[in-house]
Amino acid sequence: MHAPKTKDLNTAKSPDELFNVVLSVVQNGKFNLFALSNETKQILFTSGKTALSWGQQYRATVRPESSGASLQLFCGSHDDAPKALMDGWKNGKAADKVIKTVNEALASGQQPAAQPVASFVANEDGSTRPWDGR
Repeated sequence: MHAPKTKDLNTAKSPDELFNVVLSVVQNGKFNLFALSNETKQILFTSGKTALSWGQQYRATVRPESSGASLQLFCGSHDDAPKALMDGWKNGKAADKVIKTVNEALASGQQPAAQPVASFVANEDGSTRPWDGR
């Protein structure tokens, strides 16, 4: 991942609630779920290519806090994509959009429920294997 940007979101919701909302946003958005760890509350996902973008890679980590939970979202460009001067800015804007969607879903409570998923990581051949989040 090159030119990564980090965005954070703190909420009074429980870590499980926040994790389920993030998973729901990924499952119901234009993202590809690449790996998930229920134990460490991490989700790896990507956005697809468009006419103006090679897509982004994301890593979402939910952590318990004294007043609820926090989401730390990394967003970066694919390593095999051509590098551009504005990649850092573009990745920051992409991360902001995901954070905004999660925040709106938390506020409205209208986000469809996440489909339960066992911890996994996708292999290059399309098969999956267990993943513990490390």
